[in-house]
Formats: sequence, C-alpha cells, structure tokens
Amino acid sequence: MPPAEYAENVIAAGFPPGLNTASPAYDLKPDETPDSYGFDLDADGVIKTGSVETGTARVQKTTTISSIPYIWAYHRLWNITNLTAATASNVLRYGAPMYQDVYTPQRSGRIPFDEDAQTILALLPFGPDFMFVAKSTGGYVISNCADSRAFFQRSDIIQELAVSAAARVTELDGNIYACNASGLIALMGGQTTQDMTRKVRDDLTNYANQSITADYAKKRICGTSFVYDVEAKKLFRWSSTDFRFTTRQYHLPNFQPFDADGMLIVLQHGSTAGGIITYQLKLEDDAWQDEEQIDVPYDQETFVVLRESFRDAQTVHKLQIRFTSLSSNLYLQSVMLDRQVHGRDDYVR
Repeated sequence: MPPAEYAENVIAAGFPPGLNTASPAYDLKPDETPDSYGFDLDADGVIKTGSVETGTARVQKTTTISSIPYIWAYHRLWNITNLTAATASNVLRYGAPMYQDVYTPQRSGRIPFDEDAQTILALLPFGPDFMFVAKSTGGYVISNCADSRAFFQRSDIIQELAVSAAARVTELDGNIYACNASGLIALMGGQTTQDMTRKVRDDLTNYANQSITADYAKKRICGTSFVYDVEAKKLFRWSSTDFRFTTRQYHLPNFQPFDADGMLIVLQHGSTAGGIITYQLKLEDDAWQDEEQIDVPYDQETFVVLRESFRDAQTVHKLQIRFTSLSSNLYLQSVMLDRQVHGRDDYVR
C-alpha cells in the first residue's frame, strides 16, 4: 500500500464505492462513483464482480376467518378488508387481545384513514409496538399497539412514504423503507423521514417504484436493480450481469495542471489463474477514449501493485478512469495516479 504522504495520488479507494450522481464527478470522494454496477457486495474492501443481490420476504403470521384475511401482531387480529364486501378499504379494523380464532372487536374496533378514498395496501408491524399503514397517497404510524386497552395513537398522513403496491414497502431494524417515485425513503424510528437515494436524485430511473425486500443479516434493502447498504450508507446499482466501475474525476486541490503518465492498481488475486482488466480514459471533459486491455498474469503473489502506462501521456487538469471488465478472480483494492514527479518505487514498500 502507498505511504500516507502519497494519499493525494489516490483516485479510488474505500471499496466497494457508493453511487453519487447528484454531485459533480470532480467533487466526489475516493469511495464514491458517478456510474458503476455489478459489484459483489460480500467482498469487503475490494471491487469484485458479482450477481444481483436478493433479500428475503418478510415473515408475518396471518390467518383467515370467514374468508377474511387478518394478520396477527401484538397479540391481536388486524384487518384491512371490508367485512361485508370482502374488499380492501380505507378503514383498519382491530380485534380484542388474545382472540386469535375469532374476530371480536375491541372498543370501536375501527381506525379510519379517510383523508381520501384510497384503500390501505399493507400493514407492517415495526419497532417496539408500532404499525405502519401504507397507502398510495401516503403512510401512517399507529403507536402503542401493544396496549391491551387499545389506547392507540394515530399519526397524520406522511405523504413522502406513499407506495403504489404492498411489495414496495418493507421493514428493517425498526425502520420503514418505502420505494416510490421519489426513490427509497426511510422512516427512522417512527419519527423522521430520510431520502436514502439523495445522492442519485438527479436520475432516479434505476431506483424508483421498485419492489423491495430486506437482507436482514447483512442489513441491506434490495430492489430490482439497486441495493442500499444500511450500515455502510452506500447505494449500489445492478445491470443484468454487466460490470462497470467509474472513478471520480481526479484533480489537484487547486486544479493546477499535472502530468498523467499512468496508474497504479493495487489488486488481489483470488486464484492462481491470470486475468484481464479493461479500462477507458477520459481527459478533461473530453469523450471517453478507446478501451485498453491489461493482461494480469499470476506471479506467485496474492497481492500486487500493477503499473499501467497511459498510451498518450499529457498534461491535464482533470482525469477519470472507467473499468469496463474485470476477471472474476481479480479484486481491486485501490487505484492511484502515477504522476511524472513520482516513480513506482515510491509507492511500494
């Protein structure tokens, strides 16, 4: 690894990098990327090709009484179906505690959500004793649900948590996650909302209106074409089985010119076989150059520092690198610029 004094030459590190398309590419951190997909998120500290991440369907106890579906939570029955018409309604019904085989209302047994006529799509127990009520126009929180006297409290509508289908909302660690036209929105602790897709809100094509599940063990929210890592607070995208890694746009602190001779890639061999890396270069704000291929033989060392000279070395203000293919047995750890003022021996201990 490079000595600390050469940290200014690091183009990309802190892998796997999280997406950030809302900020300019020249303003990103080394662990951010403006355009990447196809990472193996189980490989910590490296970039490794991988397949689409999947979550697990939420487990919820349900029962049917007289052809009416109920969920069993907080020791009582809950229902969003009109008991006479057997269709979903905008009224939540709840039963008396401990009655599991027969629906027996307690108190009024009804909580209306009639700000509009839209039906309730889903109920999600979460937190210590909360219930999330999902509608196409917004979400609601019922608190104190474990109270045996049914002294519940109902929130006003939270419009940023609207979902168009029940599959577009899930729960993880006491927080609610809803995927709608605004991206992935979280309700933290039943109180405040946060936009988990804030860093890509300029282009939500791959992150909006998707069915989502949770990977409970790995603390991730998984959509059809994206994954949000809750602990790392990073967003990742998928695109079939394709791979791409685009670095930030490198520049010196004062944007002064520098000589770009090549790059140094710190990588790990996952096997004794060789591999291939394909990349493109972008100088200043010009178009991406043609692809270049790097052959990476195995030389009886697991960790190596690979130097790649650029075909046309020149003086620039900004530089960006895009990796378009990476052999499955090669793991990238960091990418550094090899500037003319430093030699390779300065980086390798």
